Amino acid sequence: MNILFFYTEGINPQRGGVQRVTNSLADYFCEQGNLVYFLGQHKDYSLVDDRQLYLPNEEKLMAFENKLFFKECLVRKKIEVVINQGAFLSESAEFSYLAKECNVKIISVVHNSLISTVVNLKDIYRTTAKRLHLECLLPLFDLNISKMILLNIFKFKKKKHYTKLIDNSDVLVLLSDSFKGELTLLTDRVELNNVIVIANPTKIVEYKCDKKKEILYVGRINTTQKRVDVLIDIWNRICRNFPDWKLIIVGEGDELDILKRQAKQLGIDNISFTGRQNPIPYYERASIFCLTSSFEGLPMTLIESLNYGVVPIIFNSFAAASDVVEDYWNGRLINSFSIDDYVSALITMMTSPDKMAKWRKHALESAKKYDINLIGSQWLSVLANNIV
Repeated sequence: MNILFFYTEGINPQRGGVQRVTNSLADYFCEQGNLVYFLGQHKDYSLVDDRQLYLPNEEKLMAFENKLFFKECLVRKKIEVVINQGAFLSESAEFSYLAKECNVKIISVVHNSLISTVVNLKDIYRTTAKRLHLECLLPLFDLNISKMILLNIFKFKKKKHYTKLIDNSDVLVLLSDSFKGELTLLTDRVELNNVIVIANPTKIVEYKCDKKKEILYVGRINTTQKRVDVLIDIWNRICRNFPDWKLIIVGEGDELDILKRQAKQLGIDNISFTGRQNPIPYYERASIFCLTSSFEGLPMTLIESLNYGVVPIIFNSFAAASDVVEDYWNGRLINSFSIDDYVSALITMMTSPDKMAKWRKHALESAKKYDINLIGSQWLSVLANNIV
């Protein structure tokens, strides 16, 4: 089978979770005798992969030359199915629908929670409110009526997109069963016959038990979604009591320098910002994995942490959080945005080696359900049943 993954960014596995998922699935499909290509819009000049193709117009996705190139590519490469990894965005979805004009099947994948951006709106906009000195408005987001109004506005804006996504996709893939309820809420569709759930995959590795007193964050560096500023504030509360422990932040982003200044102004010494690096050596050494995001889909870094025996502590801020972390079994699941609870739990993890050893064992066990061989076979079944 000839398969085309569509994602506006180049499929560089060092750039992000969606890219790593796509690359892992592509490698698995190729091992099973399929032919795979990637199609992107924004060129990544550091990427060397013969499978990667780019649209001619980087500025405007729906440009005529991009539409023509896409359809010609489908015919020239004899593509049988397009897997759109950016279906969360309406423009990306609209572009993928062009495949129907060439009688090519479409599988759309939504890599995010559908409504957590609204549910957690107060936390998402906290940074903006501080910057504009409008903290006084934040309590308004606590009111149930405010939340209902915002949710209905969001539904009004997104209903058309997700309804069309269901109708135009041969298969719509969500990352968690919990996202089906969100999809029904937004579309008023109860019967979701072409909607399935497949989790993100990882390659199971041999566990190395040489763990250091290191706390790890891996991901994009920002203060809106990932809330790395919150993680630094949490570490600031306890770091001086644990000088032999270190917080390591792996990743890049526009706000990296801002967060470095934050750590410096707070006088935190036992912290390191590595920039964009291969995260594997850090996973191998770290004992604890921290996530303080306002919202997520099914974050690859969280699954990867389990795979390397790095015990996670995360906010319960997205619907799929409890799919991955079972509280007090393979990590800690903290009430959304309770800084005090997070600090207390983190201290317990740092000072309880027996608990950590047990949770680490369970983390390694729970990672197996995301094995690329298991998830890849699920994908092949979908392709066989719906595409061939």
